Amino acid sequence: SLQQCAPQVLEHAMTIHRRGQLNFTGTFYSEPVNVNMDGETNYRCAWLGTRIVEDCIGEETDGFYLQERAYHSQLPWILSHANVSWVPVITSAQDDWYPFSLIGSDGSRTVCVPITRHGGELLSRLEQAPGNSLLLIEEDYEIPQSFVSAYDDLVKFNASHPDVEAKWITVKDYISKFGIKGERSVGHGAKARNLISGTYSRWTADPLDIIVQDFTNKAMEDFRAARIFNALLRRSGITACDIPIEESARPAEMDPVTWNIERADLYPSIESRFLARDGKITLLSRAENLLLWAVNSDAKGWYPLYEKRRERMASLSESSSRSRELIDLGLSALAS
Repeated sequence: SLQQCAPQVLEHAMTIHRRGQLNFTGTFYSEPVNVNMDGETNYRCAWLGTRIVEDCIGEETDGFYLQERAYHSQLPWILSHANVSWVPVITSAQDDWYPFSLIGSDGSRTVCVPITRHGGELLSRLEQAPGNSLLLIEEDYEIPQSFVSAYDDLVKFNASHPDVEAKWITVKDYISKFGIKGERSVGHGAKARNLISGTYSRWTADPLDIIVQDFTNKAMEDFRAARIFNALLRRSGITACDIPIEESARPAEMDPVTWNIERADLYPSIESRFLARDGKITLLSRAENLLLWAVNSDAKGWYPLYEKRRERMASLSESSSRSRELIDLGLSALAS
């Protein structure tokens, strides 16, 4: 979006980055909430989102930001295979002052940097913080006053504590200078934990959410089956089933209700640059692009516009259609 509509914003961020004051993290493509995906889709979303960011900035990212801080214990495996250096997590422990080795359910490891929620907590946390500790704050980019208040709090603290100095530092520089301390596991974590607005209930329990999730589950299953089947076909010498998308016998359908909703086709370079098969847009690349796009959490829970839900269901349905078309072509090839 920035490259297309506001490249000056990206260039300004790069200028700050070149001064050593800003680093770019990886993140998910389309920003899904982890509980809505299977492991393979979760991994591919992390891989694709990070590759897009790195393509924009021309270098490797530093760390990985989780949508809504939604953490689960399989993520260390996913992040370690995506070459992620560290991940911020709300650990719920008040004595988490240092980054540590985060152990996943299978023993995989990544570096966890505990998040200190700002919201008025920063000054009190600074009062309690031991020497050389790291307080990681995070806020929304569109709420700049949140950052300004954090800056003001730090100035006040330093002015009233002449014997202690609090400094701004990037996570990358902190880990390089001080390293990490200890290792442990962390349970499921996100910013919303209560029953009314919990991570699981908020994004899965609404009746319309359940409908969207049903389309999601089918699209993930169809794509997984199509990839496996295509690999077996190629192993058997049948290579013509993942056809170019322009040769597809099933035309794409446009839902007029979603005409003003952000769609995957607004970013045509994503599929051609990162998902194309042998340089071509094929049934599988289209199925994958639409699947990774449509698991976006804004269609459920966070900003549940009816039109957005319709768009996501349409994208998931087309993803399933492309996957099933490949499977049908493969079955016909085997039967001939």
